[in-house]
Amino acid sequence: MTLFVIRHASAGSRDQFDGNDAERPLDATGRAQSRAIAEALGERPLSRLLSSRSMRCRQTLGPLSVALDLPVEPHAALLEGSRATATVELL
Repeated sequence: MTLFVIRHASAGSRDQFDGNDAERPLDATGRAQSRAIAEALGERPLSRLLSSRSMRCRQTLGPLSVALDLPVEPHAALLEGSRATATVELL
């Protein structure tokens, strides 16, 4: 099995976002990065797209989700601050 671990694309500074950090979206650079991820992986035989529930993480996988016709599955074990053991168990 091949596993790709991708950090979320650029979402600007946490300090410059007025709101809940989990809702901070990608910026223009991040949207371009997410399209590049889709171009790089869009023809791979991927079976699942797992993500943190954070907006920027789900948006990072958005174009890949469309390219592969796979849903982005939010998972609590991938949320910032989650227990490392939960993440390892998921993987």
